[in-house]
Amino acid sequence: HEQAKAIAALRAASVVWEFCEYVYFASQEAARIDLATDLANWLSFNFEDAHLQLERYLNSDKSNEEAFWSIVCRLVAVGRRPEAAELCRARLEEDQENRPIQIACSALLDSLFPDPAAARADGRWRKLQDETIMSFDEFKLDDSRPGPGRVLLLLAGDRDAAAASCHDWKEMLVACYTYDARATPNSSLIIHAVQNALQLACSHFDVDRNDCVTEALLSAADGNPSQACLALAGLGTEWHAAHLADLFDSVGLLEYDFDMASGVRVREHCVLSFARGLECRTGLWRLTVDYFLSCERQGIRHVEDMLLRIPILSSSGKLPQKVLHLASKLGLEVVYWSVCSRLGARAISEGNLSGAVYWFGRGGDERRAEEAAKLALRSAEERGFQSKDTIIQLRGVIEAAYASGNEDLQRRLEYVRGFAEF
Repeated sequence: HEQAKAIAALRAASVVWEFCEYVYFASQEAARIDLATDLANWLSFNFEDAHLQLERYLNSDKSNEEAFWSIVCRLVAVGRRPEAAELCRARLEEDQENRPIQIACSALLDSLFPDPAAARADGRWRKLQDETIMSFDEFKLDDSRPGPGRVLLLLAGDRDAAAASCHDWKEMLVACYTYDARATPNSSLIIHAVQNALQLACSHFDVDRNDCVTEALLSAADGNPSQACLALAGLGTEWHAAHLADLFDSVGLLEYDFDMASGVRVREHCVLSFARGLECRTGLWRLTVDYFLSCERQGIRHVEDMLLRIPILSSSGKLPQKVLHLASKLGLEVVYWSVCSRLGARAISEGNLSGAVYWFGRGGDERRAEEAAKLALRSAEERGFQSKDTIIQLRGVIEAAYASGNEDLQRRLEYVRGFAEF
């Protein structure tokens, strides 16, 4: 059950991400990419309701006129004109004298521009819509129910025809943008055109804003990327929210947007939330640090807190050295001292007095290092100075003091050197 929920959340997050990528980023290359085509593909790939209706029609008695025109109108509305044209062409092969099919098929084939973006830019799309309206009037077609009249009105951008053919606000959004004569490839106008389409969609369909995905999509379509990121975070897939916010911020769309609850920029809020989720996985601590450090002033404080909590139970392995190297690089003196202090205390508990001298000395705690050295001397007195173990231990203390690089400690333990030599 939990795995199914996680998969559903990831899929929902990808729906929002893909929509934002098309509207805000792919559209910047509008000279070669048609956003209407992208939105039609986005809707088709992520919401299969229209596809299921098409399958039901293909697997049923195709003589049903109402079912035929209903699916054709819906496909046209959501931008899937090639499929609608193919249905009409197949129907026309069965009945070549069917005038309504001829009218719809001809109009649909005329709308299949090889380069839709170029057709919008040079006015061919607008000219087609004007001619479609003229054809509708010329043939005196009926638009009260699904049929060729409604197909022509859809192509001409009639909003009532779109509302009658679409099944929800997402389909209506795609329809309104696709057939809006003002939806040019000019990237500076694309967001405005999407906003207009959203307003029309919401005026014809009820929208449940209690759903995180819906709220994120609505915010993105309404030109509010910061709210889209915050809503996306509500899905529990902080990775998507963090990276989408970072993507928006990289192009200056979140520069002045702040999260009111936390008081930090939206980008930082999303990235910090994701990093805090990573923090509980000790094996990913270095990756977590990178995410924290990408958050300017807020990040270094979180890095310090996290490094202080990393469980370092032994001086063996690479973890202590990596943490100390990072702390030194970032100037986190408290972290450096804490790690050395913990390792020194651990060494004493294990009876490793030279190790304790090394770690305390490295952390700048000369007092505790000297106490460990005195314990070594006391042990030497108890075992006798002729003992080979005594000599090895005292030499180990001196070598640890020099290995720590702490010159003050080395001077303070000169008497131990003399005692060992004696």
